[in-house]
Amino acid sequence: MKFVKTLLLAVVFLTVLTTLSLSHPAVAPVDPAGSPSLMTPDEATPNDASLQAAIQEKLANAKSTQGQSIQVAVKEGVVTLTGKVETGRQKGAATRMAKAVAGVKSVENKLEVTNPTPISRSKSKKS
Repeated sequence: MKFVKTLLLAVVFLTVLTTLSLSHPAVAPVDPAGSPSLMTPDEATPNDASLQAAIQEKLANAKSTQGQSIQVAVKEGVVTLTGKVETGRQKGAATRMAKAVAGVKSVENKLEVTNPTPISRSKSKKS
């Protein structure tokens, strides 16, 4: 009997949710901070400001790029990374993270590597 009541309550809940979502299709989603949606209703693609914010957050939170001086600019979905990183790996990681954000069309990486790792070559010769 308890199962039937729970099932009935779930059905009623889903019906109410479906009715509400169908009666308000033009309502744009709002992010948790209360700012307007990252997506435009017509295009369903992120705008430049939302792309910039998402990339900056990824770079700030990633272990490989955390604390590096990386600036992000976005124009019509094209991302430009400028600033300085210590290694080529960090430069590559920044590019990969930016490309991974949905809505990014391309990434132009202008980051300067301040401490390039020299290519190690084996000094031992075979006889």
